Amino acid sequence: MQEKSTPPSGASQTKKRVEGPPPQLAQLQKDPANCVQHYVLVEVLGRGGMGQVWKSWDTKLQRWVAIKFLTLENEDSVKRFEREARLAARLHHPNIAAIHEFGEHKGRHYLVMEFIDGLGLGKAALALRPAVEAIAKCARALEVAHQLGVIHRDLKPDNLMITPAGWPYVMDFGLAKTVETEASLSVSGDVLGTPSFMSPEQAKGEIDSLDARTDVYSLGATLYALVTGQKPFMGKTTVEILVKVVNQDVVPPRKIKPEVPGPVEAVVLKAMEKERDRRYPTADALADDLERFLGNADVEARLPSLTSLIVRRLKRNLVPAALGFALLLAAVIGIVAWSGRSDSGWIDTFRNERQALEYEAYKPGNAGLPARMNGLLQKFPSLSAGEAREVADWFRAQIEIAEKDGKTWPGRPRSEWPMLKEGASRARAWCDAASTVLQGIGGDLAPLAPRLVAVRRAAEAVLAYRGEFKLRVAVAPFATVKELKRAGQSVPLKDRQTPLVLDELEIDDYEIELSHPSLASVKVSLPASKLADGTTYTIVGDLRKEGSVQVRP
Repeated sequence: MQEKSTPPSGASQTKKRVEGPPPQLAQLQKDPANCVQHYVLVEVLGRGGMGQVWKSWDTKLQRWVAIKFLTLENEDSVKRFEREARLAARLHHPNIAAIHEFGEHKGRHYLVMEFIDGLGLGKAALALRPAVEAIAKCARALEVAHQLGVIHRDLKPDNLMITPAGWPYVMDFGLAKTVETEASLSVSGDVLGTPSFMSPEQAKGEIDSLDARTDVYSLGATLYALVTGQKPFMGKTTVEILVKVVNQDVVPPRKIKPEVPGPVEAVVLKAMEKERDRRYPTADALADDLERFLGNADVEARLPSLTSLIVRRLKRNLVPAALGFALLLAAVIGIVAWSGRSDSGWIDTFRNERQALEYEAYKPGNAGLPARMNGLLQKFPSLSAGEAREVADWFRAQIEIAEKDGKTWPGRPRSEWPMLKEGASRARAWCDAASTVLQGIGGDLAPLAPRLVAVRRAAEAVLAYRGEFKLRVAVAPFATVKELKRAGQSVPLKDRQTPLVLDELEIDDYEIELSHPSLASVKVSLPASKLADGTTYTIVGDLRKEGSVQVRP
Protein backbone atom coordinates (compact mmCIF):
# COMPACT_ATOMS: atom_id res chain seq x y z
CA MET A 1 0.00 0.00 0.00
CA GLN A 2 1.32 3.41 -0.93
CA GLU A 3 1.08 6.18 1.63
CA LYS A 4 2.34 9.70 1.96
CA SER A 5 4.91 10.37 4.63
CA THR A 6 3.04 13.22 6.30
CA PRO A 7 -0.68 13.24 7.12
CA PRO A 8 -2.88 15.99 5.75
CA SER A 9 -4.42 18.58 8.02
CA GLY A 10 -7.33 17.14 9.95
CA ALA A 11 -6.32 13.49 9.55
CA SER A 12 -4.61 13.16 12.92
CA GLN A 13 -7.69 11.67 14.60
CA THR A 14 -7.50 8.59 12.37
CA LYS A 15 -6.92 5.32 14.21
CA LYS A 16 -3.48 3.80 14.32
CA ARG A 17 -2.80 0.95 11.92
CA VAL A 18 -3.50 -2.46 13.42
CA GLU A 19 -0.86 -5.07 12.53
CA GLY A 20 -1.18 -8.33 14.44
CA PRO A 21 -4.09 -10.67 15.20
CA PRO A 22 -6.61 -9.73 17.90
CA PRO A 23 -5.60 -10.86 21.39
CA GLN A 24 -9.00 -12.48 21.85
CA LEU A 25 -8.64 -14.57 18.66
CA ALA A 26 -8.59 -17.96 20.39
CA GLN A 27 -11.66 -17.08 22.44
CA LEU A 28 -13.56 -15.82 19.39
CA GLN A 29 -12.80 -18.99 17.43
CA LYS A 30 -14.53 -21.12 20.06
CA ASP A 31 -17.90 -19.67 19.00
CA PRO A 32 -18.98 -20.97 15.53
CA ALA A 33 -21.07 -17.83 15.07
CA ASN A 34 -17.83 -15.83 14.80
CA CYS A 35 -16.33 -18.05 12.11
CA VAL A 36 -16.96 -17.72 8.37
CA GLN A 37 -14.78 -20.21 6.49
CA HIS A 38 -11.23 -19.25 7.57
CA TYR A 39 -12.26 -15.76 8.70
CA VAL A 40 -12.97 -14.74 12.30
CA LEU A 41 -15.48 -11.94 12.83
CA VAL A 42 -14.06 -9.50 15.39
CA GLU A 43 -15.93 -6.19 15.32
CA VAL A 44 -18.94 -4.63 13.55
CA LEU A 45 -17.76 -1.64 11.52
CA GLY A 46 -21.15 -0.55 10.26
CA ARG A 47 -24.73 -1.43 9.39
CA GLY A 48 -26.93 -0.35 6.51
CA GLY A 49 -29.78 -1.36 4.27
CA MET A 50 -27.58 -3.92 2.51
CA GLY A 51 -26.37 -5.67 5.65
CA GLN A 52 -23.38 -5.50 8.01
CA VAL A 53 -19.67 -4.86 7.67
CA TRP A 54 -17.30 -6.72 9.99
CA LYS A 55 -13.66 -6.22 10.74
CA SER A 56 -12.33 -9.78 10.49
CA TRP A 57 -9.11 -11.74 10.81
CA ASP A 58 -7.96 -13.97 7.94
CA THR A 59 -6.41 -16.98 9.67
CA LYS A 60 -4.85 -18.30 6.45
CA LEU A 61 -2.99 -15.22 5.28
CA GLN A 62 -2.72 -13.66 8.76
CA ARG A 63 -4.17 -10.27 7.87
CA TRP A 64 -7.13 -8.04 8.60
CA VAL A 65 -9.99 -7.92 6.11
CA ALA A 66 -13.43 -6.34 5.94
CA ILE A 67 -16.37 -8.67 5.32
CA LYS A 68 -19.62 -7.21 4.06
CA PHE A 69 -22.72 -9.39 4.41
CA LEU A 70 -25.36 -8.58 1.81
CA THR A 71 -29.10 -9.00 1.87
CA LEU A 72 -29.87 -10.83 -1.38
CA GLU A 73 -33.40 -12.17 -1.57
CA ASN A 74 -33.64 -14.02 -4.89
CA GLU A 75 -31.63 -15.94 -7.44
CA ASP A 76 -31.39 -13.00 -9.85
CA SER A 77 -29.91 -10.82 -7.10
CA VAL A 78 -27.34 -13.49 -6.28
CA LYS A 79 -26.29 -13.86 -9.93
CA ARG A 80 -26.06 -10.10 -10.35
CA PHE A 81 -24.01 -9.85 -7.16
CA GLU A 82 -21.57 -12.51 -8.33
CA ARG A 83 -21.23 -10.89 -11.76
CA GLU A 84 -20.55 -7.45 -10.31
CA ALA A 85 -18.14 -8.83 -7.69
CA ARG A 86 -16.08 -10.63 -10.35
CA LEU A 87 -15.92 -7.46 -12.41
CA ALA A 88 -14.90 -5.31 -9.46
CA ALA A 89 -12.27 -7.85 -8.38
CA ARG A 90 -10.36 -7.11 -11.60
CA LEU A 91 -9.57 -3.61 -10.39
CA HIS A 92 -5.99 -3.03 -9.26
CA HIS A 93 -5.01 0.48 -8.27
CA PRO A 94 -3.20 1.97 -5.27
CA ASN A 95 -6.29 4.03 -4.41
CA ILE A 96 -8.90 1.26 -4.76
CA ALA A 97 -9.65 -1.07 -1.86
CA ALA A 98 -9.18 -4.56 -3.28
CA ILE A 99 -11.88 -7.23 -3.35
CA HIS A 100 -10.40 -10.57 -2.29
CA GLU A 101 -13.31 -12.97 -2.71
CA PHE A 102 -17.04 -13.52 -2.32
CA GLY A 103 -19.08 -16.45 -1.11
CA GLU A 104 -22.04 -17.72 0.87
CA HIS A 105 -22.14 -18.89 4.49
CA LYS A 106 -25.24 -20.29 6.14
CA GLY A 107 -27.52 -18.52 3.68
CA ARG A 108 -25.71 -15.16 3.90
CA HIS A 109 -23.78 -13.86 0.92
CA TYR A 110 -20.64 -11.95 1.71
CA LEU A 111 -17.83 -10.02 0.11
CA VAL A 112 -14.27 -10.03 1.50
CA MET A 113 -12.42 -6.76 0.96
CA GLU A 114 -9.12 -5.16 1.86
CA PHE A 115 -9.34 -3.68 5.35
CA ILE A 116 -8.54 0.03 5.36
CA ASP A 117 -7.63 1.38 8.78
CA GLY A 118 -8.90 4.93 8.42
CA LEU A 119 -11.87 7.26 8.31
CA GLY A 120 -14.46 8.19 5.73
CA LEU A 121 -13.61 11.52 4.11
CA GLY A 122 -16.73 13.06 5.61
CA LYS A 123 -15.39 12.41 9.12
CA ALA A 124 -11.71 13.22 8.52
CA ALA A 125 -12.16 17.02 8.72
CA LEU A 126 -9.62 17.66 5.96
CA ALA A 127 -8.41 21.13 5.10
CA LEU A 128 -9.17 22.33 1.58
CA ARG A 129 -5.96 21.37 -0.22
CA PRO A 130 -5.73 17.85 1.29
CA ALA A 131 -9.39 17.35 0.39
CA VAL A 132 -8.73 18.37 -3.21
CA GLU A 133 -5.68 16.08 -3.31
CA ALA A 134 -7.73 13.14 -2.05
CA ILE A 135 -10.50 13.67 -4.62
CA ALA A 136 -7.92 14.02 -7.42
CA LYS A 137 -6.34 10.67 -6.47
CA CYS A 138 -9.75 9.01 -6.26
CA ALA A 139 -10.60 10.40 -9.71
CA ARG A 140 -7.45 8.79 -11.12
CA ALA A 141 -8.48 5.49 -9.58
CA LEU A 142 -11.98 5.80 -11.02
CA GLU A 143 -10.57 6.36 -14.49
CA VAL A 144 -8.85 2.98 -14.31
CA ALA A 145 -12.14 1.38 -13.30
CA HIS A 146 -14.04 3.18 -16.05
CA GLN A 147 -11.55 1.97 -18.65
CA LEU A 148 -12.43 -1.58 -17.57
CA GLY A 149 -16.15 -0.85 -17.84
CA VAL A 150 -16.81 -0.58 -14.09
CA ILE A 151 -18.96 2.31 -12.86
CA HIS A 152 -19.15 2.82 -9.10
CA ARG A 153 -22.64 4.43 -8.95
CA ASP A 154 -22.58 5.15 -5.22
CA LEU A 155 -19.76 7.59 -4.54
CA LYS A 156 -20.11 9.67 -1.39
CA PRO A 157 -17.88 10.77 1.51
CA ASP A 158 -18.51 7.53 3.41
CA ASN A 159 -17.33 5.43 0.45
CA LEU A 160 -14.01 7.27 0.22
CA MET A 161 -11.63 6.55 3.09
CA ILE A 162 -8.31 8.05 4.11
CA THR A 163 -5.52 6.47 6.17
CA PRO A 164 -3.63 8.18 8.98
CA ALA A 165 -0.85 8.97 6.50
CA GLY A 166 -3.30 10.69 4.15
CA TRP A 167 -3.70 8.00 1.47
CA PRO A 168 -7.28 7.89 0.07
CA TYR A 169 -9.15 4.78 -1.04
CA VAL A 170 -12.30 4.26 -3.11
CA MET A 171 -14.43 1.64 -1.36
CA ASP A 172 -17.35 -0.62 -2.29
CA PHE A 173 -16.79 -1.03 -6.03
CA GLY A 174 -19.37 -3.29 -7.63
CA LEU A 175 -21.87 -3.13 -4.79
CA ALA A 176 -24.05 -0.18 -5.76
CA LYS A 177 -25.59 -1.72 -8.86
CA THR A 178 -25.96 -5.08 -7.16
CA VAL A 179 -28.18 -3.83 -4.36
CA GLU A 180 -30.35 -1.30 -6.16
CA THR A 181 -33.86 -1.98 -7.44
CA GLU A 182 -33.90 -0.44 -10.83
CA ALA A 183 -35.86 2.85 -10.73
CA SER A 184 -38.12 2.39 -7.73
CA LEU A 185 -38.34 5.37 -5.39
CA SER A 186 -40.09 3.38 -2.70
CA VAL A 187 -36.94 1.66 -1.44
CA SER A 188 -34.85 2.93 1.43
CA GLY A 189 -32.15 5.51 0.91
CA ASP A 190 -29.43 2.98 1.76
CA VAL A 191 -30.55 0.57 -0.94
CA LEU A 192 -31.06 3.20 -3.63
CA GLY A 193 -27.89 5.01 -2.79
CA THR A 194 -27.37 8.32 -1.02
CA PRO A 195 -29.77 10.77 -2.74
CA SER A 196 -27.75 13.92 -1.96
CA PHE A 197 -24.79 12.61 -3.97
CA MET A 198 -26.69 10.96 -6.83
CA SER A 199 -26.49 12.30 -10.35
CA PRO A 200 -29.71 13.64 -11.92
CA GLU A 201 -29.87 10.65 -14.28
CA GLN A 202 -29.74 8.29 -11.31
CA ALA A 203 -32.40 10.30 -9.50
CA LYS A 204 -34.63 9.98 -12.58
CA GLY A 205 -34.16 6.21 -12.61
CA GLU A 206 -32.17 6.04 -15.83
CA ILE A 207 -30.16 3.13 -14.48
CA ASP A 208 -29.38 1.48 -17.82
CA SER A 209 -27.83 4.63 -19.29
CA LEU A 210 -25.34 5.41 -16.53
CA ASP A 211 -21.75 6.00 -17.59
CA ALA A 212 -18.49 7.40 -16.23
CA ARG A 213 -19.97 10.91 -16.03
CA THR A 214 -22.31 9.66 -13.31
CA ASP A 215 -19.30 9.01 -11.09
CA VAL A 216 -17.84 12.40 -12.09
CA TYR A 217 -20.99 14.08 -10.76
CA SER A 218 -20.94 12.16 -7.47
CA LEU A 219 -17.25 12.88 -6.99
CA GLY A 220 -17.97 16.58 -7.55
CA ALA A 221 -20.83 16.39 -5.05
CA THR A 222 -18.48 14.75 -2.54
CA LEU A 223 -15.92 17.53 -2.97
CA TYR A 224 -18.78 20.03 -2.55
CA ALA A 225 -19.58 18.51 0.85
CA LEU A 226 -15.91 18.47 1.88
CA VAL A 227 -15.27 22.15 1.10
CA THR A 228 -18.63 23.55 2.29
CA GLY A 229 -19.33 21.25 5.21
CA GLN A 230 -22.85 20.39 3.99
CA LYS A 231 -24.52 18.11 1.47
CA PRO A 232 -25.39 19.57 -1.95
CA PHE A 233 -29.11 18.87 -1.54
CA MET A 234 -31.11 18.27 1.63
CA GLY A 235 -34.74 17.49 2.43
CA LYS A 236 -37.05 15.74 4.85
CA THR A 237 -37.68 12.74 2.59
CA THR A 238 -35.81 10.81 -0.08
CA VAL A 239 -38.26 11.89 -2.76
CA GLU A 240 -37.90 15.56 -1.81
CA ILE A 241 -34.12 15.33 -2.18
CA LEU A 242 -34.37 13.51 -5.50
CA VAL A 243 -36.69 16.17 -6.90
CA LYS A 244 -34.15 18.84 -5.95
CA VAL A 245 -31.30 16.86 -7.53
CA VAL A 246 -33.20 16.76 -10.82
CA ASN A 247 -34.69 20.27 -10.89
CA GLN A 248 -32.76 22.67 -8.67
CA ASP A 249 -29.34 24.24 -9.15
CA VAL A 250 -26.95 23.60 -6.29
CA VAL A 251 -26.06 26.60 -4.14
CA PRO A 252 -22.55 27.73 -5.24
CA PRO A 253 -19.95 26.75 -2.63
CA ARG A 254 -18.73 30.31 -2.04
CA LYS A 255 -22.21 31.41 -1.03
CA ILE A 256 -21.91 28.95 1.85
CA LYS A 257 -18.19 29.48 2.56
CA PRO A 258 -16.74 32.62 0.95
CA GLU A 259 -13.18 31.39 1.60
CA VAL A 260 -13.57 28.59 -0.97
CA PRO A 261 -11.25 29.51 -3.89
CA GLY A 262 -12.99 30.48 -7.13
CA PRO A 263 -11.21 27.78 -9.20
CA VAL A 264 -12.37 25.05 -6.79
CA GLU A 265 -15.94 26.33 -7.02
CA ALA A 266 -15.70 26.30 -10.82
CA VAL A 267 -14.42 22.71 -10.85
CA VAL A 268 -17.16 21.53 -8.47
CA LEU A 269 -19.95 23.18 -10.45
CA LYS A 270 -18.66 21.79 -13.75
CA ALA A 271 -18.49 18.28 -12.31
CA MET A 272 -22.07 18.69 -10.97
CA GLU A 273 -23.67 19.95 -14.17
CA LYS A 274 -27.22 18.62 -14.57
CA GLU A 275 -26.58 17.74 -18.21
CA ARG A 276 -23.94 15.06 -18.62
CA ASP A 277 -22.47 16.61 -21.74
CA ARG A 278 -21.53 19.72 -19.76
CA ARG A 279 -19.60 17.81 -17.13
CA TYR A 280 -16.01 16.66 -17.36
CA PRO A 281 -16.10 13.85 -19.92
CA THR A 282 -13.87 11.59 -17.83
CA ALA A 283 -12.64 11.21 -14.29
CA ASP A 284 -9.13 11.92 -15.60
CA ALA A 285 -10.31 15.29 -16.93
CA LEU A 286 -11.66 16.14 -13.47
CA ALA A 287 -8.36 15.08 -11.88
CA ASP A 288 -6.45 17.20 -14.40
CA ASP A 289 -8.30 20.35 -13.36
CA LEU A 290 -7.91 19.62 -9.64
CA GLU A 291 -4.19 19.09 -10.13
CA ARG A 292 -3.96 22.38 -12.04
CA PHE A 293 -5.39 24.10 -8.99
CA LEU A 294 -2.95 22.30 -6.69
CA GLY A 295 -0.10 23.37 -8.98
CA ASN A 296 -1.24 27.01 -8.92
CA ALA A 297 -2.15 26.87 -12.62
CA ASP A 298 -5.36 28.08 -14.26
CA VAL A 299 -8.18 25.53 -14.27
CA GLU A 300 -10.15 24.92 -17.45
CA ALA A 301 -13.53 25.05 -15.71
CA ARG A 302 -15.35 28.36 -15.91
CA LEU A 303 -18.20 29.59 -13.75
CA PRO A 304 -21.47 29.75 -15.73
CA SER A 305 -22.62 33.22 -16.77
CA LEU A 306 -25.95 34.66 -15.70
CA THR A 307 -27.27 34.22 -19.25
CA SER A 308 -26.33 30.55 -19.35
CA LEU A 309 -27.96 29.94 -15.98
CA ILE A 310 -31.20 31.51 -17.20
CA VAL A 311 -31.11 29.46 -20.40
CA ARG A 312 -30.58 26.23 -18.50
CA ARG A 313 -33.47 26.90 -16.15
CA LEU A 314 -35.76 27.72 -19.04
CA LYS A 315 -34.65 24.60 -20.83
CA ARG A 316 -35.46 22.42 -17.83
CA ASN A 317 -38.94 24.01 -17.78
CA LEU A 318 -39.32 23.16 -21.47
CA VAL A 319 -39.95 26.70 -22.69
CA PRO A 320 -39.72 26.29 -26.51
CA ALA A 321 -38.03 29.62 -27.24
CA ALA A 322 -35.46 29.15 -24.52
CA LEU A 323 -34.82 25.57 -25.66
CA GLY A 324 -34.21 26.73 -29.21
CA PHE A 325 -31.84 29.43 -28.00
CA ALA A 326 -29.95 26.97 -25.81
CA LEU A 327 -29.51 24.55 -28.71
CA LEU A 328 -28.32 27.35 -30.96
CA LEU A 329 -25.89 28.53 -28.29
CA ALA A 330 -24.58 24.99 -27.83
CA ALA A 331 -24.09 24.64 -31.57
CA VAL A 332 -22.13 27.89 -31.77
CA ILE A 333 -19.97 26.90 -28.80
CA GLY A 334 -19.40 23.49 -30.38
CA ILE A 335 -18.30 25.03 -33.68
CA VAL A 336 -15.91 27.40 -31.93
CA ALA A 337 -14.50 24.62 -29.78
CA TRP A 338 -14.06 22.32 -32.80
CA SER A 339 -12.29 25.00 -34.79
CA GLY A 340 -9.74 25.36 -31.99
CA ARG A 341 -8.87 21.68 -31.81
CA SER A 342 -5.40 20.56 -32.81
CA ASP A 343 -6.09 16.83 -32.92
CA SER A 344 -4.11 15.49 -35.84
CA GLY A 345 -5.13 11.87 -35.31
CA TRP A 346 -1.91 11.07 -33.44
CA ILE A 347 -3.70 10.72 -30.12
CA ASP A 348 -6.17 8.21 -31.62
CA THR A 349 -3.27 6.07 -32.82
CA PHE A 350 -1.70 6.24 -29.37
CA ARG A 351 -4.96 5.24 -27.69
CA ASN A 352 -5.30 2.21 -29.95
CA GLU A 353 -1.71 1.09 -29.47
CA ARG A 354 -1.60 1.63 -25.71
CA GLN A 355 -4.33 -0.91 -24.99
CA ALA A 356 -1.94 -3.78 -25.59
CA LEU A 357 0.66 -2.14 -23.33
CA GLU A 358 -1.60 -1.81 -20.29
CA TYR A 359 -0.03 -3.49 -17.27
CA GLU A 360 -2.93 -5.89 -16.72
CA ALA A 361 -3.34 -6.71 -20.42
CA TYR A 362 0.27 -6.94 -21.59
CA LYS A 363 1.33 -10.24 -23.13
CA PRO A 364 5.09 -10.91 -23.15
CA GLY A 365 6.45 -11.71 -26.57
CA ASN A 366 4.89 -8.83 -28.48
CA ALA A 367 8.33 -7.64 -29.56
CA GLY A 368 7.14 -5.08 -32.08
CA LEU A 369 4.86 -3.16 -29.69
CA PRO A 370 7.52 -1.35 -27.58
CA ALA A 371 9.38 -0.20 -30.69
CA ARG A 372 6.19 1.09 -32.33
CA MET A 373 5.19 2.95 -29.17
CA ASN A 374 8.66 4.44 -28.82
CA GLY A 375 8.42 5.63 -32.41
CA LEU A 376 5.06 7.24 -31.67
CA LEU A 377 6.41 9.00 -28.60
CA GLN A 378 9.20 10.64 -30.55
CA LYS A 379 6.54 13.25 -31.25
CA PHE A 380 5.92 13.78 -27.53
CA PRO A 381 7.86 17.08 -27.23
CA SER A 382 5.69 18.66 -29.93
CA LEU A 383 2.30 17.50 -28.65
CA SER A 384 -0.34 19.92 -27.45
CA ALA A 385 -0.56 20.39 -23.69
CA GLY A 386 -3.73 18.29 -23.48
CA GLU A 387 -2.29 15.41 -25.52
CA ALA A 388 0.99 15.40 -23.59
CA ARG A 389 -0.91 15.37 -20.31
CA GLU A 390 -3.05 12.44 -21.42
CA VAL A 391 0.02 10.43 -22.42
CA ALA A 392 1.88 11.17 -19.18
CA ASP A 393 -1.18 10.47 -17.02
CA TRP A 394 -1.79 7.15 -18.74
CA PHE A 395 1.80 6.00 -18.21
CA ARG A 396 1.72 7.21 -14.61
CA ALA A 397 -1.48 5.25 -13.91
CA GLN A 398 -0.05 2.05 -15.38
CA ILE A 399 3.17 2.39 -13.39
CA GLU A 400 1.18 2.96 -10.19
CA ILE A 401 -0.68 -0.31 -10.78
CA ALA A 402 2.63 -2.12 -11.32
CA GLU A 403 4.10 -0.49 -8.21
CA LYS A 404 1.30 -1.84 -6.05
CA ASP A 405 2.35 -5.39 -7.03
CA GLY A 406 6.01 -4.55 -6.54
CA LYS A 407 5.35 -3.23 -3.03
CA THR A 408 3.01 -6.07 -2.08
CA TRP A 409 5.21 -9.04 -3.05
CA PRO A 410 8.01 -8.55 -0.49
CA GLY A 411 5.50 -8.59 2.36
CA ARG A 412 3.83 -11.83 1.28
CA PRO A 413 4.88 -15.04 3.08
CA ARG A 414 7.72 -16.80 1.25
CA SER A 415 5.51 -19.88 1.00
CA GLU A 416 3.33 -17.91 -1.45
CA TRP A 417 6.18 -16.75 -3.68
CA PRO A 418 6.07 -19.78 -6.02
CA MET A 419 2.46 -18.86 -6.82
CA LEU A 420 3.53 -15.30 -7.62
CA LYS A 421 6.10 -16.28 -10.24
CA GLU A 422 3.76 -16.09 -13.22
CA GLY A 423 2.68 -12.57 -12.31
CA ALA A 424 6.26 -11.56 -11.55
CA SER A 425 7.44 -12.86 -14.90
CA ARG A 426 4.80 -10.83 -16.72
CA ALA A 427 5.62 -7.77 -14.59
CA ARG A 428 9.32 -8.04 -15.47
CA ALA A 429 8.50 -8.32 -19.16
CA TRP A 430 6.15 -5.34 -18.92
CA CYS A 431 8.82 -3.24 -17.18
CA ASP A 432 11.29 -4.10 -19.95
CA ALA A 433 8.73 -3.18 -22.60
CA ALA A 434 7.76 0.07 -20.86
CA SER A 435 11.43 1.01 -20.44
CA THR A 436 11.95 0.53 -24.17
CA VAL A 437 8.94 2.69 -24.90
CA LEU A 438 10.19 5.51 -22.68
CA GLN A 439 13.82 5.30 -23.82
CA GLY A 440 15.06 8.66 -25.02
CA ILE A 441 11.75 10.44 -24.36
CA GLY A 442 12.03 13.51 -22.17
CA GLY A 443 9.54 15.99 -20.76
CA ASP A 444 7.02 14.75 -18.22
CA LEU A 445 7.80 11.14 -19.16
CA ALA A 446 11.46 11.27 -18.07
CA PRO A 447 10.78 10.86 -14.30
CA LEU A 448 8.65 7.77 -14.92
CA ALA A 449 11.38 5.47 -16.27
CA PRO A 450 13.35 5.13 -12.98
CA ARG A 451 10.19 4.00 -11.18
CA LEU A 452 10.17 0.88 -13.32
CA VAL A 453 13.49 -0.23 -11.83
CA ALA A 454 12.02 -0.84 -8.37
CA VAL A 455 9.12 -2.87 -9.78
CA ARG A 456 11.50 -4.96 -11.89
CA ARG A 457 13.77 -5.54 -8.88
CA ALA A 458 10.81 -6.86 -6.85
CA ALA A 459 9.80 -9.14 -9.71
CA GLU A 460 13.38 -10.44 -10.00
CA ALA A 461 13.43 -11.29 -6.29
CA VAL A 462 10.29 -13.38 -6.66
CA LEU A 463 11.55 -15.12 -9.79
CA ALA A 464 14.94 -15.88 -8.22
CA TYR A 465 13.30 -17.50 -5.23
CA ARG A 466 13.62 -21.30 -5.45
CA GLY A 467 12.28 -22.22 -2.04
CA GLU A 468 13.80 -22.77 1.38
CA PHE A 469 15.52 -25.60 3.20
CA LYS A 470 16.66 -26.34 6.76
CA LEU A 471 20.25 -27.22 7.60
CA ARG A 472 21.31 -29.17 10.69
CA VAL A 473 24.98 -29.40 11.69
CA ALA A 474 25.69 -32.37 13.92
CA VAL A 475 29.35 -33.34 13.57
CA ALA A 476 31.66 -34.87 16.14
CA PRO A 477 33.36 -33.51 18.05
CA PHE A 478 31.27 -30.35 18.38
CA ALA A 479 32.69 -27.60 16.19
CA THR A 480 32.16 -23.95 15.33
CA VAL A 481 30.78 -22.63 12.04
CA LYS A 482 33.70 -20.48 10.97
CA GLU A 483 31.84 -19.12 7.94
CA LEU A 484 28.70 -19.73 5.92
CA LYS A 485 28.70 -18.41 2.37
CA ARG A 486 25.78 -18.06 -0.03
CA ALA A 487 26.78 -17.57 -3.66
CA GLY A 488 30.20 -16.47 -2.44
CA GLN A 489 28.86 -13.92 0.08
CA SER A 490 29.08 -14.37 3.86
CA VAL A 491 25.81 -15.02 5.67
CA PRO A 492 25.57 -13.48 9.18
CA LEU A 493 24.79 -15.99 11.93
CA LYS A 494 23.45 -15.42 15.43
CA ASP A 495 24.81 -18.71 16.71
CA ARG A 496 27.87 -20.54 15.41
CA GLN A 497 28.35 -23.35 17.94
CA THR A 498 27.24 -26.86 16.86
CA PRO A 499 25.01 -28.77 17.15
CA LEU A 500 23.13 -26.10 15.20
CA VAL A 501 19.93 -25.74 13.18
CA LEU A 502 19.68 -23.07 10.49
CA ASP A 503 16.08 -22.42 9.41
CA GLU A 504 14.66 -20.75 6.31
CA LEU A 505 17.74 -20.77 4.11
CA GLU A 506 16.86 -19.78 0.54
CA ILE A 507 17.95 -22.37 -1.98
CA ASP A 508 21.24 -21.31 -3.56
CA ASP A 509 24.88 -22.42 -3.72
CA TYR A 510 26.24 -22.66 -0.17
CA GLU A 511 29.62 -23.43 1.39
CA ILE A 512 30.07 -23.98 5.10
CA GLU A 513 33.42 -24.09 6.91
CA LEU A 514 33.64 -25.93 10.23
CA SER A 515 36.52 -25.41 12.64
CA HIS A 516 37.74 -27.03 15.83
CA PRO A 517 40.58 -25.76 18.07
CA SER A 518 42.65 -28.92 17.75
CA LEU A 519 41.64 -30.08 14.26
CA ALA A 520 41.92 -28.87 10.70
CA SER A 521 39.02 -26.91 9.24
CA VAL A 522 36.58 -28.74 6.98
CA LYS A 523 34.61 -27.15 4.13
CA VAL A 524 31.32 -28.62 2.91
CA SER A 525 29.59 -27.55 -0.32
CA LEU A 526 25.83 -27.55 -0.83
CA PRO A 527 25.12 -26.79 -4.51
CA ALA A 528 21.65 -25.46 -5.31
CA SER A 529 21.14 -28.23 -7.85
CA LYS A 530 21.08 -30.78 -5.03
CA LEU A 531 18.72 -28.87 -2.69
CA ALA A 532 14.94 -29.26 -2.66
CA ASP A 533 12.29 -26.91 -1.30
CA GLY A 534 11.05 -27.78 2.20
CA THR A 535 13.74 -30.43 2.85
CA THR A 536 15.92 -30.74 5.96
CA TYR A 537 19.58 -31.56 5.31
CA THR A 538 22.05 -32.73 7.99
CA ILE A 539 25.82 -32.41 7.97
CA VAL A 540 27.19 -35.41 9.88
CA GLY A 541 30.57 -37.13 10.32
CA ASP A 542 33.70 -37.20 12.41
CA LEU A 543 36.05 -34.28 11.94
CA ARG A 544 38.90 -36.51 13.09
CA LYS A 545 38.43 -38.84 10.11
CA GLU A 546 39.27 -37.38 6.74
CA GLY A 547 36.46 -37.64 4.21
CA SER A 548 33.80 -38.78 6.71
CA VAL A 549 31.86 -35.49 6.81
CA GLN A 550 28.90 -35.59 4.42
CA VAL A 551 25.44 -34.13 3.79
CA ARG A 552 22.36 -36.29 4.23
CA PRO A 553 18.74 -35.31 3.34
